[in-house]
Amino acid sequence: MLKKILVVTMILISFVYAKEKAPKSGCILAQKGEVSVAWQDDSGKGGLFDNVVYTAVRPQGINFKEIFVGSTIKVTKDKKIISLKILDIKSNKRVKPNPRTGTIKFELSSNGITKNVLMSYYYDKSTMRAVGIVDAFGINSISFKTAIEALLCKI
Repeated sequence: MLKKILVVTMILISFVYAKEKAPKSGCILAQKGEVSVAWQDDSGKGGLFDNVVYTAVRPQGINFKEIFVGSTIKVTKDKKIISLKILDIKSNKRVKPNPRTGTIKFELSSNGITKNVLMSYYYDKSTMRAVGIVDAFGINSISFKTAIEALLCKI
């Protein structure tokens, strides 16, 4: 009898430790692939930055804040390194079936000058896009695009 109680106890303990806590949002989000960053100056001229180095704070999380806040993007323009650090993300209330929207606060730095920039983001069909007015370093606006994969979603 004691042997049966021990076996049942071991099975129950294994179930408790084996069960993963489900995310509140129902999905695990992960940034996938490259991050592309574009710029535009006051004259309307623009393009993609060639050297983009994205350093993620986490490979995945249950929301955009977990995978982006604290992450950095470094780009080079005219032999100047421009660093962008993601400070905060705020989501707008979603009205289904419309895409998710919100704002991303960046700290933009180059040559000892630092400026906070607020960007608007738009997330739809596994792609996040953001754009913001910079008005510094010879750049009027910056935008970025990256793929976000939703994993382990509850149906």
